[in-house]
Amino acid sequence: LRSAIGRRAVIGNAPSSGALPTFGLPDEDGTINYGYRVEIWFIRSCSDLAGGSSSTACDSADDDGEPIPTLTRLALDGTQLRQQAMYTGIEQLQLEYGRDTNGDGMIDRLDTASTINALTNAEGAWGTVISAQVALLSRSGQKDATFEGSQQFVLAGDSGAGTSGFSVPTGQESYLRKPYQVTAQIRNRVR
Repeated sequence: LRSAIGRRAVIGNAPSSGALPTFGLPDEDGTINYGYRVEIWFIRSCSDLAGGSSSTACDSADDDGEPIPTLTRLALDGTQLRQQAMYTGIEQLQLEYGRDTNGDGMIDRLDTASTINALTNAEGAWGTVISAQVALLSRSGQKDATFEGSQQFVLAGDSGAGTSGFSVPTGQESYLRKPYQVTAQIRNRVR
């Protein structure tokens, strides 16, 4: 993407080496090139796909028979999307969006993406989003024989979706877990 401040932006196909084409926007102050990136983040139920019976889906034989939930990125590589395991031990990834519904620059509501998409004017509702809360739940890599018990974690998105949170699955209680949550302001919406 080649962008000129106050003028326009153009998406074009640039060679992997050599000078970048101008796409009709000459080099001058305020003209910037950004590499186009496509990424989709999700939780995969295993870390290493090589141990099981499928090279594209997790099964109980992956990760030496103890599948490790993993934060995974699906990234554009040339003309194909490829899975890349990024962080092992991540069981939950949830987002909740802060909306300014009355234009005063303050968050009035916290909603999930499905709640916003279900609104009659979903496009307009997305225009009111001024922050995003991101919540992760991580678990230890090894079981702790001294720890066992049922656990419930309420993360960003659970209250907005009307759910009671994440319950640790039976047989997985011996892993230690820690929730993390951060709120990020969407700066270009509040300036």
